[in-house]
Amino acid sequence: MSLQSAMLQVSNTGSLGLVILDACRNNPFAAKMSRSLATRATAGSGLGRIEPVGNVLVAYAARDGTTALDGDGRNSPFAAALLRNIETTGVEVTFMFRNVRDDVMEATRNAQQPFVYGSLSRKAIYLVAAPPADAAATKQANAAPATAALSAPSATAAGAIDPALVGTWEIMVPNGRGQSRWVWRIMADGTYQFHAEPSRAARPHEGTVSFANGRWTLHALRGLRNYNDGGSYEVRGTIAVITGKLGTGYWKRSVE
Repeated sequence: MSLQSAMLQVSNTGSLGLVILDACRNNPFAAKMSRSLATRATAGSGLGRIEPVGNVLVAYAARDGTTALDGDGRNSPFAAALLRNIETTGVEVTFMFRNVRDDVMEATRNAQQPFVYGSLSRKAIYLVAAPPADAAATKQANAAPATAALSAPSATAAGAIDPALVGTWEIMVPNGRGQSRWVWRIMADGTYQFHAEPSRAARPHEGTVSFANGRWTLHALRGLRNYNDGGSYEVRGTIAVITGKLGTGYWKRSVE
């Protein structure tokens, strides 16, 4: 069965057409197959790059030209990560796949990187259920910048910073052209600064933030208008696991 045939079957959707491939393009009946490192495909193989059109996403267990791993359990690393994340309530579909990607890379020690091809409109899509109305509004990247000057943090934000979070953190975020580097700088006075590299990947902004007792809140005062977020956090050495209304991200402490 060709991938094009599968894409055709889901292409008429008005919201989301989704094709998930936990496989590599190889001949299972070939006389000689490489099984080193528990791969399921011959060396040098892998699925080719695909360019879906419309509201169609195609998710690969491993990015084009690379092979997927079987793993040692009942399911492959990709299938296991997908099962853990696909029924999570309140996580937008593109962020769900980001969580899958991070889980797989952690499980395979960066040997396998899942990849999603295609692009969707600005409308948020949830496979299970949307978050509550007061937490569902995500800020569009092309929103007009706020005109208000950055004010001093509130009494609640000031001083409510876990010392383990003070500093510069970064996370690699997949996009249609590869990956972008998102950098968060958390100050001890309860303010933050954010920028992305390349700059077109996400709008820079800054404001107030609090991290205390495993919970965090954020309020943008410059760069984004009326943007607020919050959730839980956990610090694991040089890694901070940040969960908000858009899913879970694994921040890595930067040397900046």
